[in-house]
Amino acid sequence: MKLTPKQGNLLFAVIMVGFMTFIITGLNSFITQGYSLNLFLWLRNWLGAYVVALPIMIVFSPKVRTWINTRVKSEIQGE
Repeated sequence: MKLTPKQGNLLFAVIMVGFMTFIITGLNSFITQGYSLNLFLWLRNWLGAYVVALPIMIVFSPKVRTWINTRVKSEIQGE
């Protein structure tokens, strides 16, 4: 089953936000707690970050993509 472009963009956002928040909260937890990392605290922080970051990514990524595309040279037009 193939996804539509809109579904593909949503899946990309879900996966990327998941990876990024997981890594960032893990690193931040390690920095603040050291080797005595509390896994429950990390996962709770990750879930909170994910819940905040995913809607932000879904809302702003199309606007950012459009803004960037207006500033990128087109290979077809040679602008």
